[in-house]
Amino acid sequence: MRDAGKLSHEAGLKNVLVSNGTASLSVLREISPYIDAMNIDLKCFDRDVYKKVLGGDLDMTMAFIEEASKTSRFMYRDFIPAFT
Repeated sequence: MRDAGKLSHEAGLKNVLVSNGTASLSVLREISPYIDAMNIDLKCFDRDVYKKVLGGDLDMTMAFIEEASKTSRFMYRDFIPAFT
């Protein structure tokens, strides 16, 4: 993503990241300069559901959203109450 994002920026294109927020903050920091907008899905606020049903990590997702919100490129998708 980093390499493709850099090349597309050099060509004058824009990049949108659509994510579930399950990535390390170091990855976000590395790709952030090449991302023009972000769409991060937050499925619920229940840690057990995130782990057992979604196979994810709520704390990691929340940290990803918090870090992403510090950039001017952040675009947050509405909370999806599918598992509440």
